[in-house]
Amino acid sequence: MPRIAVLMSLLLFLTACGRAEFSFSEKEKAIQSQNKQSVENDTEQDPQQEITPPIAEKYIGTFSVGVETEATTTGMASIEYTFTITNEFVQLETNTYHEPIRCNGTYKALEKENILELYYTGDEEFCDTESPMFFLKEKRGKLYAQGLGGEGTYHDWIKLERK
Repeated sequence: MPRIAVLMSLLLFLTACGRAEFSFSEKEKAIQSQNKQSVENDTEQDPQQEITPPIAEKYIGTFSVGVETEATTTGMASIEYTFTITNEFVQLETNTYHEPIRCNGTYKALEKENILELYYTGDEEFCDTESPMFFLKEKRGKLYAQGLGGEGTYHDWIKLERK
């Protein structure tokens, strides 16, 4: 019930501000749908799923990138992502301008077909834990990420810079 109240308050606020349109990205809609399903199902995970193999050496390090998301009346909204990757987990920290800070924290990493899938392991509302939030791949010694930004960049492979 609190989620509905928050969403209704946000809708009323945006309407009061004169904004005629309000839309969620495909990702946010999918996250909301999956959160509803996980609450309805409320099943325990298999403990075997928690055991993950070490992360491959080619991914280890600290990487960052800034992504512009949308134009606002006061400038371009953006998110800066910093991934710190160790042998055991990935830590994500974001800094934003006119965007919410969401899903920061620890991620479990599983490599499938030379792509590292990142699963959020925290308990922040609206952060999907059942499917990968981000994908990383190494190509010619460079690391690329998918799942960054908003609707315009979410499906793109964006080059990360090693720090």
